Amino acid sequence: MEVLNKEVNEVSKDQSGSVVVHQKHSAIERMKAIKTIKAIKAIKPVGVGVGIGKGGKGKMRHKNFTKERKITDAAIRRLARRGGVKRISSPIYDLTRDVLKEFLQKIISDTIVYTTYAKRKTVTSLDVISALKRNGKKLYIGFDPK
Repeated sequence: MEVLNKEVNEVSKDQSGSVVVHQKHSAIERMKAIKTIKAIKAIKPVGVGVGIGKGGKGKMRHKNFTKERKITDAAIRRLARRGGVKRISSPIYDLTRDVLKEFLQKIISDTIVYTTYAKRKTVTSLDVISALKRNGKKLYIGFDPK
């Protein structure tokens, strides 16, 4: 045990030629530090803000929408059924996706124009209705925008 408690010193010379003594921790202190690091790594945080408050559910986070979220064939089929379609051929799905993407790009770009013109950062339903009206798609929800 005496060997473990002795501090290990390392002697070296730096660029100017002077002797530098590096003091290292004792072997026991190093073992304690390693055990502490391993214990910290073994703790897996349950949620955001571990150790703060009484626990609870944790902070809600926005999901990552970096992945491309496609409109599935089943979703297109449901929309077609609502429109009264009985059978759908396979090339229709890709065509529908393309048409829907173009339509949404037009509407969203016009909606952003209305929102920025009003010097707002929040898009309102009135902005969307105005963008639809501008593109020739009147939408009657039950209120008069005037």
